Amino acid sequence: MGSLVFTWRLPAGTTAVTLSGTGNVLERCEIAYPGDGGVFVSGGVRASLTPGGNVVRNCDIHDFSRWCWTYRPALQLAGVGQVVAHNHLHDAPHSAIIFRGNDHVIEYNQIDHVLRFSSDAGAIYTGRDWGYRGNEVRYNFIHDLSTTFEGYGTQGIYLDDCVSGIHVHGNVLYRIATAAVQNGGGRDDVIENNLMVKCKFALIADNRGITRIDNTPGSSWNLLERLGRDGIAYQQPPWSERYPSLAAIPTDWQAISAPGALWRYPQGCVFSRNVGWGNQTFKQAYDYNDTGVFDKYAESVDNLEHVDPHFVDESQLDLRLKADSPALAIPGFEPVPFERIGIEP
Repeated sequence: MGSLVFTWRLPAGTTAVTLSGTGNVLERCEIAYPGDGGVFVSGGVRASLTPGGNVVRNCDIHDFSRWCWTYRPALQLAGVGQVVAHNHLHDAPHSAIIFRGNDHVIEYNQIDHVLRFSSDAGAIYTGRDWGYRGNEVRYNFIHDLSTTFEGYGTQGIYLDDCVSGIHVHGNVLYRIATAAVQNGGGRDDVIENNLMVKCKFALIADNRGITRIDNTPGSSWNLLERLGRDGIAYQQPPWSERYPSLAAIPTDWQAISAPGALWRYPQGCVFSRNVGWGNQTFKQAYDYNDTGVFDKYAESVDNLEHVDPHFVDESQLDLRLKADSPALAIPGFEPVPFERIGIEP
């Protein structure tokens, strides 16, 4: 356990910092030009949902992934209960944050000019697991993402390949070449109270799970088998108490894949109280088997699809909302604390 403060401007050969164990803090650091990633953070015990409680805050991490251009992010999180807050992550070929595990908090970060040499990637990314529950992605400012590569494009927040139980709220997603948020078929993902401005799509959603989730031993798409990793018993406490919608998933593949069963669909998802402005398309659904996408969501209400949110000074990237913003009239909408985003004074 401890706290580390330093400035690192020399090129690191691979990952600049590895932070593991419990209760460690990395703060007020500049990490620039590492050959691979910035900080790898791990700790905690998934079987018992014991948090690691490691923290990375108020750091400037930039120009990373110089040698290996993909999957070497500024921040990589694993385990349970890590916190990354008030960082500035920028200028890189691929993702800024990649996380796996549970109960992480990703908040108040500014992320820009990443994904420059990528496609089918997200500034904040996770994927392919029903059990990565309890993660909060909130109050981040993600902006100016584009790539010269062809393909599936660049996403602000990418919930890939049926990852489930992620809460995405209070984020400002601005000038993103493809989707502000992509929800790739997951269950129980809640996407609410976000500002999605001048992107190609505010949301891309699909039902890919019905055609891809399988029961092949060892397959990365065997999501039921993956739930049993790390000694996890998802239908027993503490998992069943912490994530009851996960505990409802049957342990029997025959029940999951039975005709008419909806376990591989995006049930339980929410897309509500989001504000769109200047996007080419607000909601884009990709239906893999002509059985519906948004009709499987638990809720999609009170969104403003194309309404000027009345920013204080968009030309200076001051995206606070004026007092007369129509967003503030949405029932249940919570103002985004934009002034708190980024490295603290």
